[in-house]
Amino acid sequence: MFDYEGSGQEQLSREELQRSVNEDFARSSWGGRARAIVIEPELEAWVWSDSPHVDTIAGWGGRRPPLRSWMLERGWLREGQFKPDRPKEAFRAALHVTGRSRSASLYQQLAERVSLRRCRDEAFGEFKDIMRGWFPVD
Repeated sequence: MFDYEGSGQEQLSREELQRSVNEDFARSSWGGRARAIVIEPELEAWVWSDSPHVDTIAGWGGRRPPLRSWMLERGWLREGQFKPDRPKEAFRAALHVTGRSRSASLYQQLAERVSLRRCRDEAFGEFKDIMRGWFPVD
């Protein structure tokens, strides 16, 4: 799993880049035992689930306006969008307003509390499908 932005392959679409890496895997000794997932624009896209835990962990719980409204007002999010174009920068901006520092423990809290079930990002959907195929639930 890697970020599309900064991959050095931005002349390809996210899908083309992912397909290319998967074709390389298929031709290698990995065969079908490896799959690439390219996140556009970057891994922080998963942070922007509509889970209420995102607001709480970012220190936004109970603040007015609500986090998504603030993001719309500030131009981090456009009407109808479920994640900002610049997810990492938007998260940093929200943390700055609440006085929280970006840290590994903050991302750990998000990973523990924010379910991927509600994530609508296409690449994360593919990731979930791969994990279900590799590790089926009995």
